[in-house]
Amino acid sequence: MMKFDAVIALWPDLGAVELSGWIDCRWVQPETTGDDWLFDEIDVARVRLIYDLRRRLDVTEDVLPIVLSLLDQVYELRNALTTMTRAIGISPPDVQAAVLSALATVKGT
Repeated sequence: MMKFDAVIALWPDLGAVELSGWIDCRWVQPETTGDDWLFDEIDVARVRLIYDLRRRLDVTEDVLPIVLSLLDQVYELRNALTTMTRAIGISPPDVQAAVLSALATVKGT
């Protein structure tokens, strides 16, 4: 877990007001403890993503919620596909063959 000031220190041009704004917009959702925020790894990764979108890709604040929503959907789909792939991988061979056959049929239409 990292405190608010430690997260800001990771990026020299990221100010407290800007990061607080991202938290207010709920783009980043760190834990609150007393009068400070605590960021876990996923929160820091989210700050890094938003920072890169804003600084490197010049995504504006009015477009950022749309971009974040779409990226969240991609991550959710990826996790769902990973879960399905694992479930198929531990299924009996006849179930795996049936799934592969169904995929070939659907893909061919």
